[in-house]
Amino acid sequence: MSDEIAEWREIGSTPIRPDAPSGDSARYDPLFERIQAEIGKLESLSGGPVQWKEVIDLGRELLQKKSKDLLAAGYVSVGLLEQRGYAGLLAGLSCIEEMAESFWESLYPETKRMRARINALVWLSEKGGIAVGRKKPLPGEGKEVLACSEKIDLLEKYFSERLANDSPGLGDLRRAVGEWAREAERAEAASKPPEPSIQSVSAPAESAGPAIVAGTIESLEEAERVFGEAGDLIRRSADLVRGREPANPWPYQIARALTWSRLDALPVHTDWETRVPAPPAHLLDSGRLLTEQQGWKELLDQAEAQLPEYPFWLDLQRRSATALSHLGSTYAGARQAVLGELRILLQRLPDLPRCRFADGTPFADDETQRWIETDLLPAGGENGSAGSAAGSGAGDGKVAEARAQARQLLGQGEAKGAIALFQERISGAASRRERFLLQLESARLCLDAGYPKVALSQLDALQAEIDRFSLEAWEPALSLEVLRTSWRLLNQLSRDSEPGSSDWAGRAEAIYGRICRLDPVAGMELDRK
Repeated sequence: MSDEIAEWREIGSTPIRPDAPSGDSARYDPLFERIQAEIGKLESLSGGPVQWKEVIDLGRELLQKKSKDLLAAGYVSVGLLEQRGYAGLLAGLSCIEEMAESFWESLYPETKRMRARINALVWLSEKGGIAVGRKKPLPGEGKEVLACSEKIDLLEKYFSERLANDSPGLGDLRRAVGEWAREAERAEAASKPPEPSIQSVSAPAESAGPAIVAGTIESLEEAERVFGEAGDLIRRSADLVRGREPANPWPYQIARALTWSRLDALPVHTDWETRVPAPPAHLLDSGRLLTEQQGWKELLDQAEAQLPEYPFWLDLQRRSATALSHLGSTYAGARQAVLGELRILLQRLPDLPRCRFADGTPFADDETQRWIETDLLPAGGENGSAGSAAGSGAGDGKVAEARAQARQLLGQGEAKGAIALFQERISGAASRRERFLLQLESARLCLDAGYPKVALSQLDALQAEIDRFSLEAWEPALSLEVLRTSWRLLNQLSRDSEPGSSDWAGRAEAIYGRICRLDPVAGMELDRK
């Protein structure tokens, strides 16, 4: 590690040439253009993976021989993280530190283009934060993570001194590294030989306040202290067990019981908007990226690590449950533990999914709302909207049975088997209504399994049935379920697509109009999300 850091520190501090220590602008240099072509793949849906080794190699040559360019150094820093882990990130940040301290006045982008220089720092913070958020440190990388955290603090202080109020900081990167740094500190503390924390009654009391004392607890203050100390000890034990036995259900159950045990009322809110700080943007993005990349183990680890800090963020629960579903049948018990504890919380606070963080970010996004309705609440009986929509009429017992069997298959990672089960039941449906209900459940399952366009084709067919048989008049609740599911799906597709590439938003708006005509209250609820 020290050799690599020394190499990049030297690259950062060594002048390009005596007459121009920072060299020349690299904006139209072929090396820089090749680097940017690779970095551009981060925003492309079809450009393939970024070749980070090439970014590093080209960046090394550029920074050594042609230009002390802050943006190029940021690209290289993220590349070093991707290729060499946190030792690499530390090397990249050290290079930036040396460049800034040695060549601030002549560094590129030039001082006359200070906005471009600031944007280079913004890029490093945002993209670096996303990369860090999805890159769980390997065992043994704790020291490097802590060193990165310290280096970021030094850089922020330096940029603040140079740029004053114009400094953008490195907030996203700092928070992302800070998450792993806190975990590294906990792991280091857990690895130390434990000190006796529970004394037997016969043991001599050598100090006035042991961590946890056996015997009588005589005051509320003492009870609060013991509860906090014991809870922290139990949480660390659960973290250790989950790390070594990730399919074991009880760590998931214990973590949630401890986190939510004192949540007996909604946070103070105005029209459902609370004062609770929102999670940083990089955590929102990294969860979506890990899902797209099917990095289920990393997604699970990230969601579980964030639970104590964001107890109200219900998207984390969907992420954990989704990851556990895809990790296979051995994780089915762990998934049920997640669902069971969340179900208890929502029975206590049924309006929690309607709340929003202080910046307007929902506690439960559209995808999580749908997951709660279709995957969580139906198991609780009549409270689930999906269950109630499919819960009045002949054949509904068969629909519920098919839903339970299909969801079990999905929980075991058998998405195609679950969809095939619905197709078999649809073919053998005893009535048109039963077939309709099965098709709706099938569409929801396709959506949760990661096949949104398959789900959309089924929902379009159901809307055609609604129009053909005037079901909005005869089956308004069932029609509303179809329209609401379609609206959420179209909004999701609109967010995930490039601007102007499709008319998902227009279709969603048309569906929303139908919902408002059918049930204005339901439309008002959707308008808040």
